[in-house]
Amino acid sequence: MTSDRVPPEFIANSLLLHALMREMLEPVTRFELPESVESRIREIGAQLHGEPTKRALLRLKPSRPGAVDWLERLSRGFESTHEGLAASHFHYQRVCEIEEQIRQVCESRAEAFRDFGSHGTFGFGSRPLSFEYAALTFALRRTLDYLAICIGSYFKTDSYSIRNAARAIDGRLPSTARKRVQRRLRPEGLISLIGDPSSNRRSVRDELAHYRAIDSGVFNVRWDHETDDLQIVLVGGGENLPIFPEEPRDLSEVLADRLNTTEGLIFGCFRDIGLLLTS
Repeated sequence: MTSDRVPPEFIANSLLLHALMREMLEPVTRFELPESVESRIREIGAQLHGEPTKRALLRLKPSRPGAVDWLERLSRGFESTHEGLAASHFHYQRVCEIEEQIRQVCESRAEAFRDFGSHGTFGFGSRPLSFEYAALTFALRRTLDYLAICIGSYFKTDSYSIRNAARAIDGRLPSTARKRVQRRLRPEGLISLIGDPSSNRRSVRDELAHYRAIDSGVFNVRWDHETDDLQIVLVGGGENLPIFPEEPRDLSEVLADRLNTTEGLIFGCFRDIGLLLTS
């Protein structure tokens, strides 16, 4: 008769291996959102998955066998929104790192740029920065489309595009929450995130997805003898950054605004439907 009892040595070795590998792998396998974002994610999760189920969410459960479980769809949409936000922050962090590395390299050779003269500009691109710019652009858009799934599910309807989410929930109950969400999803408020549908110009995301590769821009570096300083400016690219403006902005600064706007829309919508109480 064989014993199905697990030897204590095996358990001990398994725990030791788990602890060892977790310590070694965690730095290359984990990525955490900023606490200010993660705390709101936790609050929404607690509202969604708390026991007993919130009264406002009970209506989303199937009313009969085979009916759509809208609460489960909402939960899955929220998990995807969480992952999309994490991916967006990951790519944004990489943009910041690449920009800083380029800046450090240029500044380490500042004397060479000074000798180059005041009328010459050294220009170059960065494929890694372009790759991360495109990845962040896609991550932000897919996160908003995951949000559309959450919005539709709360109002018991299918919705897979943030561009059409307000129309998808038209006439749905509860009406007070619906009106709040629809006000937040007005087209003019989405232009900075998904482009202007009334314009003939396609958004960067649509260009990237369907038509052509778009780079992050060209770095222009020169020594400004008036300010006695090295100027490092990213020009052109998907954001049409200007040449040596009076107040230059790094690509990361422009994208930080977009990331913050995306988060504002996401958490605002969850606040509108009562799943986020804090600001």
